Amino acid sequence: MSRSCLTNAANVRRIAAAIGASALVAMGAATVAVAQPAPLAPRIDGGATTTSTAPPTAPLTPSASPVVKATFSGKG
Repeated sequence: MSRSCLTNAANVRRIAAAIGASALVAMGAATVAVAQPAPLAPRIDGGATTTSTAPPTAPLTPSASPVVKATFSGKG
């Protein structure tokens, strides 16, 4: 290969690298421009609270009682 052909190939690679870097910068700028701002944290200082001293008569959710169908078959 001649020296001018190698120089030409190096220039093509440099131009391709510059185009790729420009594309990355453009995509990053587009992402920043489109990104939604973070939502503000909810305020904790507002609203009334209630307290109760009497416990509920029954649990709000029933306790789980799985049906056991397996038998022990191991050594032990």
